[in-house]
Amino acid sequence: MKKRIVIKLSGQVFSMDQTKMLKDYATFFVKKSKTYQPVIVTGGGKIARYFISHARSSGADESTLDELEQLNESHADSLLVETQDT
Repeated sequence: MKKRIVIKLSGQVFSMDQTKMLKDYATFFVKKSKTYQPVIVTGGGKIARYFISHARSSGADESTLDELEQLNESHADSLLVETQDT
């Protein structure tokens, strides 16, 4: 069984001007996956803050805002990591 490593990526890595950095991270994770099982935790970044701000101004409660952040942006960011050509 491979040893797990947990890596947290900031939501800033997923901005349009960071595509090279995201590709570099994906390459790194593929290399490390030969000896480790990487677990990647992603942040939502500016997009998440925009949607949360909009939902808050529309009257959403804190529980709904938490779900919005967790389900939408982090999932989208993790899909971006998965789709990088390495």
